[in-house]
Amino acid sequence: MRYMEQKKTVYLEEIKNPTEKEVLKLLNDRGKCLYGNIFKELAISSTEGQHIIFSLLSRGLIKYQYRSSNIELNVRIR
Repeated sequence: MRYMEQKKTVYLEEIKNPTEKEVLKLLNDRGKCLYGNIFKELAISSTEGQHIIFSLLSRGLIKYQYRSSNIELNVRIR
């Protein structure tokens, strides 16, 4: 039997940056989203979007889907 990794739970009220919250909500609703489409959907600049995505990636809250430009949650959102 294969080991199922437990995802960490993150509570949205703990996320201080409102744009980070919006990215997490978007990914929670959609399951995955192309990197550039996140910026378009949330109407944010590419510079701000890059900073937000990098911040969420570096904290392990999101991840790239295997061999694609899709980004998905790496945690459970509450």
